[in-house]
Amino acid sequence: MSTHIAVVASLGLALFLSPETFVLGFVIASDRKAPKRAAWAYAAGGVLGILFSFGIGMLLATKTSIGTGSAATAEGHVWRKFLVHAVLAAVLLVIGARRAIGALTEEPFHEPEEDKRTSRLWAAFKSRFPSFAHLVDPASDLPMSEIALRGALAGFAVCGLHPKIFPVAIAAGHQIEDMPAHLRPLGALVFILLGAGATFVPAILETLRPGSAGTAKETIERLMKVYGRTAIALLLIGVGLHMARRAWELYPG
Repeated sequence: MSTHIAVVASLGLALFLSPETFVLGFVIASDRKAPKRAAWAYAAGGVLGILFSFGIGMLLATKTSIGTGSAATAEGHVWRKFLVHAVLAAVLLVIGARRAIGALTEEPFHEPEEDKRTSRLWAAFKSRFPSFAHLVDPASDLPMSEIALRGALAGFAVCGLHPKIFPVAIAAGHQIEDMPAHLRPLGALVFILLGAGATFVPAILETLRPGSAGTAKETIERLMKVYGRTAIALLLIGVGLHMARRAWELYPG
């Protein structure tokens, strides 16, 4: 029991410590008109995003589970299980290694080259979808009716679609397959509470101390730069090695 829960808890904690979730949350919570509404909408969107990517992982586990049938069918299931475990292990190890390199070199959260690519993509996106781009742009001055929608979309995007978060949530959903049936609800609850927990921090702070989002963002960025990425790297590399060992055990060759 302890190993299964520890694996999904490690993945959830890695998401909780992700600087992307915190930083965007505090940006959303800095809205001039309705910061509290925007922050809680961001948290709600984050929960939906985690459920979305976590559900994809569970769907993968269902599709690769070994059922009854011919020997050839069973062997095909074994190969699919091995490949999925191997790919997820590789992805977690790569993300963990990148976090470790970032921590050792103290590189900024956003690389200049990455910012240039993002700027070009954002400019192309704005030209094709100006109305939607205006809605999701944190700098846009929106009416009250659209502020919560922007916050929810931002939360869903960062927790459900971000390339450094999406694979981790998928791995957690797939990891549920290796748990006994009676532990799966507990494992899912632990991961979702930890994984989406970071999206609630800006909302709670803004509720308890209105107007504190800007100061909190700077503090969180400093802490994450020193400690967060190191902790995430250790967690993801540890789980990645665990999944690599599991893939080796499943190797049908």
